Amino acid sequence: MTRLVVVPGPDVVTLAVDADGLPTEREAGTLYPPVLKSAARALAPAVVVTAALHMPLLDASAAVLPPSVQPGPVEIAAPLLDASAVALAPSVQPGTVTVEAPLLDAAAVALVPSVSAGPVALVAPLLSAPAVLLAPSVTVTVWTPADVSPWAWWSARDIAKLTQGSDGTTPLTADSQPVGRITDKSTNARYWRQSSSAAKPLYRSTSSPNWLSFDGVDDALFTDVLTFPSGLSVYAVLQPGDDVWMAGNDPNSLSRFFGVAQASAASPHAGAGSPTYAVNGVAVTATRQALLDAMPVGSKKILEVRGLDLSTWVQLQFGQYNAAGFPFAGRLHDYIVVPDLGSTDRTRMVQYLATENGVTL
Repeated sequence: MTRLVVVPGPDVVTLAVDADGLPTEREAGTLYPPVLKSAARALAPAVVVTAALHMPLLDASAAVLPPSVQPGPVEIAAPLLDASAVALAPSVQPGTVTVEAPLLDAAAVALVPSVSAGPVALVAPLLSAPAVLLAPSVTVTVWTPADVSPWAWWSARDIAKLTQGSDGTTPLTADSQPVGRITDKSTNARYWRQSSSAAKPLYRSTSSPNWLSFDGVDDALFTDVLTFPSGLSVYAVLQPGDDVWMAGNDPNSLSRFFGVAQASAASPHAGAGSPTYAVNGVAVTATRQALLDAMPVGSKKILEVRGLDLSTWVQLQFGQYNAAGFPFAGRLHDYIVVPDLGSTDRTRMVQYLATENGVTL
């Protein structure tokens, strides 16, 4: 079986090949099984072999590359095929779909316009003529945050997870309705709630993707009382509407917060360990001014806060600090709390959030 792991993003696809069932020898000039043949012009200009394969690949001149390799994953920088062979499907949504062989027929005719399984569809051809993919079975898996077991995941994009009542009653049905609860998209049932009518953010769906609108006065969402661990990261897709805000705080203490953006050289966190910051995957100095510069008013960005120690926290709140200030005015799309990730999954997380929320990296 050949397994393609597609990481959402404009440029990167990871191809992993199972060792099981692949022959260890090949006849001269024969591919077992062929990955591409015919007039296919080939794999990306940059092919990084991180572990070898028992399967030759083709370079741009259709030569075998490399001559001998061992089983394992190969990273291919985009495009998977060049312009003469067309590229990947223009739209691949999160989830998993299995496509039975052959992916393309013998005449190099493209994949049927829509093949779906469960919640996912591959729209348009994955490959098109003159490329032919002959692996007998191909499973396409799209990476999502669920693959790294998030501690909590709150998303404005999924209206099914939003209700007007803080107890989960009264589903949202229209634009500009108040949001009293967001159901956790992880498996941990850690809700964000707001019972005060005046302090509920509004669900907005006038453009895609959907978002929550915070008024910068008193709107806020917060968890129940929970036990928080150390070693957490937060990935939040935000579009600030003001130049003073914070990304998270414990409403039970003025001394526990992180991600403050403000015209100030002060630290952006307190009572949260010694986290590091990045915006759209690029490291940012841990000052309030640096965060403000990296996420200016009106710009939609991905804020990444790594290495948080929230072990003394009681609740996690977004949108409001207290009467001292730092309310968030603007848009919230996604807010994900995960155990600290390795570099590969950090990159995948940023690429996923950028693709799903229309953020340009």
